[in-house]
Amino acid sequence: MRFKYVTGILAIIVGLIFFGFNYDPLGTIGNVVIHVIGIVFIIKGLNILFHKERQPIEK
Repeated sequence: MRFKYVTGILAIIVGLIFFGFNYDPLGTIGNVVIHVIGIVFIIKGLNILFHKERQPIEK
């Protein structure tokens, strides 16, 4: 359970770093790609933190 929280928080931190990163030689497209990668990491981190495990259905 603790691993889930650590992984989620690290994913959000990495996403924020990528989202805030801006590098001029990459141009507009490169910076947009880096921002999208950051957004994906943030969403994945939130998903890891708030996803509820489903209970198996007993037959």
